[in-house]
Amino acid sequence: MTLASPRRLVTHPLAALLALFVASRALGFAVGVRFSLFPLEWYWQYLPVDWLRHDLARGLYYMHDQPPLFNAYLGLVLKACPGHEALAFQVSYLALSLAFLATLYGLQRRLGVDRWIAAGLVACFMLAPATLLYENWLFYAYPTAALLAFGALALAGYLERRTFGRALAFFGVLAVLALTRSMYHLVWLGGIAAWLAWALPAERRRVLLAAVGPLLLVALWYAKNLLVFGMFSASSSVGMSFAKLSLGESRREQREAFHAAGLISDLAVVGPWRPLALYPPAYWQLPPTGISLLDAPLKPSGEPNFHHLAYVGIARQFGRDAVAVVRTHPEIYLKGVGKAFLTYLRPASEYMLLVENR
Repeated sequence: MTLASPRRLVTHPLAALLALFVASRALGFAVGVRFSLFPLEWYWQYLPVDWLRHDLARGLYYMHDQPPLFNAYLGLVLKACPGHEALAFQVSYLALSLAFLATLYGLQRRLGVDRWIAAGLVACFMLAPATLLYENWLFYAYPTAALLAFGALALAGYLERRTFGRALAFFGVLAVLALTRSMYHLVWLGGIAAWLAWALPAERRRVLLAAVGPLLLVALWYAKNLLVFGMFSASSSVGMSFAKLSLGESRREQREAFHAAGLISDLAVVGPWRPLALYPPAYWQLPPTGISLLDAPLKPSGEPNFHHLAYVGIARQFGRDAVAVVRTHPEIYLKGVGKAFLTYLRPASEYMLLVENR
């Protein structure tokens, strides 16, 4: 095996992309772009910082509204780098970004794209304002996008050389994705395994054997939630999310009329994602568990604590209310879906939570 010459390395597209990455990120920093740690204290998806620092394992066990891996990442960084958390988070996101960009390049090359065309397309993505914004935002959106690219490259690698290890790597990436963001459901993961086994009949046994371990890992999280909270799901918040979509475009007078007609509960009149104090006490005055994560109505930051045990039942009721509205007034739901679709078509850089760096 011959080593590449130094000149060839310097003129390689990846070297050009690396130089462009360093220059663009340095320029971004020079004009004021900073890594945003704001979400750590304020976003409802995250465990309180004291739990992340001092009681991470127990916090993950009693967390019912999110899959565990992103909070596990937050807690491990806080534990490993006390006093240097901001730098550690930024460095880890920059490393992730480099791996993401290299994966996009490698995936195109596997698909037969010319190396300089592939590099040019990656450069366009690298320099897009949305990429720079999401790369500097402590949220799971950017890691999720990177994981999707890693999964695509792993699948391409498996289709190129069909070994058990490559199939396992593909399903392993998908399991990490499912344990990072709840929208990537166990059914989604199982469906991909079933589709690949069907599409490659000669590889069916290898595919299913490679998928069983990752599927079991994700199923274990669902089973934990069933055991502790009575729900076989990655997240308890599905009902509130569904209600936001199906009820979000209705006026309060409409919701009050629906409630008077017995169509929805008094919870739905208030709306989802509200502090406990705004809901009727019967929904949230529960016997204390002795676990502050499940008992405290507010986080130390003053934000609502959506890890509170009451939100499990509240979200379940919201789910029933949403189904009732969709069945009887589908036009409200369709209006919500239409609005969400229009939002989806807007530039990703316009998202309101990115305003500081934008």
